[in-house]
Amino acid sequence: MALFLLASQNGFAQFNTHQSRYGYRFDPISKDRSFHRGIDLKTNRSKVYSMLHGRVESIGTDSLLGNFVKVQHGKYEAVYGHLSYVSVSKGENVLSGSELGVSGSTGKSTGDHLHLTIKKGQKYINPTLFIQMISKISSKEELLTYISNQ
Repeated sequence: MALFLLASQNGFAQFNTHQSRYGYRFDPISKDRSFHRGIDLKTNRSKVYSMLHGRVESIGTDSLLGNFVKVQHGKYEAVYGHLSYVSVSKGENVLSGSELGVSGSTGKSTGDHLHLTIKKGQKYINPTLFIQMISKISSKEELLTYISNQ
């Protein structure tokens, strides 16, 4: 299967098919209408790569996200969830394209996928808009300046 979230040679992100979008939705397990704070991307035991340079702030397991990796990208925090395997350690510096783990179906999940959440401070940001924004920046230097200053 094609990589769903790929840090390309120039350090920008690309992704394939949404399984579930950001915003209000009917939860696939509870069937209740609730706000989905991230996006779910279709996967099939795919390698998960860091979108940007950053530092691994935490790794862990919880009842909703299952196995996850939290990476600080400048002033933005990305959480990569439902992983079957984590290949980084807390405190590790990662580059754009560094492997973080392998997708899976851990936690509250109906099947293999990647849950991606982006936050700036305490505010959740639509990951699709974040990915579109970083893909339009013309150089790594411009990108690093943007994520450090916004």
